[in-house]
Amino acid sequence: MNISVKLLTRFKVFVIAALISSIISISMIHAEGTGVWEEVSSLNQQRINFQIEQLDDKIYAIGGMYLVTENQFDYLDRVEVYNIKNNTWTDVASMNEKRTGFQTVVLNDKIYAIGGYYTVSDGIDSSYIHLNSVEVYDPANDVWIESASMVNPLSSSMQAKSANSEIYVVKDYDVGWENGEHLYKHIIEVYNPEKDTWEKGASFVDANETLYMEELNGQIFLIGSDKINRYDSEENDWIEVEMKSLDIENVYLTEATSDKIILIGTSKNSTQVSSVVTYDPSTNSWTTAESLSTPIEGSNYSSLTLNGDIYVLDMMDSLKHQIGTLQVYDMVNDNWNVITNIYQNKRGYQATIVDEKVFIIGGQEVESYQSNHIDRIQLISQDQVRVYDLESDFSIVINDQVTRFDTPSLIKNGTTMVPMRDIFESLGAELKWDNQTKTVTAIKDDIKIVLQIGSDEAMLNNQTMNLTMPAEIINGSTLVPLRFVSESLGANVNYQQDENNKIISIHMN
Repeated sequence: MNISVKLLTRFKVFVIAALISSIISISMIHAEGTGVWEEVSSLNQQRINFQIEQLDDKIYAIGGMYLVTENQFDYLDRVEVYNIKNNTWTDVASMNEKRTGFQTVVLNDKIYAIGGYYTVSDGIDSSYIHLNSVEVYDPANDVWIESASMVNPLSSSMQAKSANSEIYVVKDYDVGWENGEHLYKHIIEVYNPEKDTWEKGASFVDANETLYMEELNGQIFLIGSDKINRYDSEENDWIEVEMKSLDIENVYLTEATSDKIILIGTSKNSTQVSSVVTYDPSTNSWTTAESLSTPIEGSNYSSLTLNGDIYVLDMMDSLKHQIGTLQVYDMVNDNWNVITNIYQNKRGYQATIVDEKVFIIGGQEVESYQSNHIDRIQLISQDQVRVYDLESDFSIVINDQVTRFDTPSLIKNGTTMVPMRDIFESLGAELKWDNQTKTVTAIKDDIKIVLQIGSDEAMLNNQTMNLTMPAEIINGSTLVPLRFVSESLGANVNYQQDENNKIISIHMN
């Protein structure tokens, strides 16, 4: 995917749309503050801290946990698969054990579930049951089969990758203080699927509690804030690679492309998570790259790769009044670009890219509210799945002027929902908001619209109207149905769509 080509395409679409006579328009280009998300079929099971894997254009959601009551979780062995073509989730065979905090790896068209934990309670206290067990899912026969267990001691911190037709697992152990440093031991073990055996490999000790694990061209790397360790499988040894005078202090995210490893973190002179460096193992060279367009502000973020580009998702933080973002790094041109905003405040979610679409799956929504003038949060487990199409351009056209919405639009059950204040003001209506009844009143000339949050009905000049979707508040942003609002204010709404472009034209009469 070439970002510069996409921007050129969007410019052409805008020029064509601008030539349409008497059209009033808001053009939503894939630039900061714009875009549209679509809510697709929900998971069958609410889940957080789970794993996902992709096989044959299908997404598997595996294990995890869900919130039973405000302070009580239950653990899952349940597995379901998403069929992208049919937009359906279907339950498949469950794992043999409930797991969260585990790792999954795809190898030889099978899914391996490795380690993890669950808790047991006697009604007073809870205790963690850490797992060394491994099981493998065969999608052809829809069955989970017990595999050989790992050999190293149980650990609450673990990562896994596949390389060279084997599985590599690294566990981290606290070994205490020495000479004023808190030290941790990192041990690798290797699984041979043909022999169904695990072998303990080399270890090393440093001051990094958790290292980031990446696989590149059959090699395993562990990445810390001041160095990279590469595993030499033939010699069963770790080779240390120093970072040489680069402006990065603490690493928060890593990703591997076809030939480089990207590190994202804070700089030596700032606490903002925006510094980027790249490492090329073939030349053993380091490069300082362009910083993120928007620093990572929240605590719930993730990264993905597609066609050599790096995508960073930073969930919004309503307590900090920070808007989430989806931004992309074009490595060829060393350029970051904010694609769209994210108005979800999630933790424990999973994200993936399939068919040029970004999926945000499940997780726990963090809703903020005030009680006695104190900011508080409420955690809500979710089965929700939202998708952003990287290849599709979405535009709303009103009078040849570009307006970027802070809150992206949302397609829900076929209805396009747009930010309330942006759309009403763009169409020349005045707004009144009643916070007690959660009701918005919009007035333009002799037209009066009354919408109440969550209601399937609206009032248009004292006449009751049915809505395809009710207005709703999502993390502080109120979304309203575009067609109803526009037509109620006397506009004609026309949808134009092809394979990669969707233009909504609003023509005021």
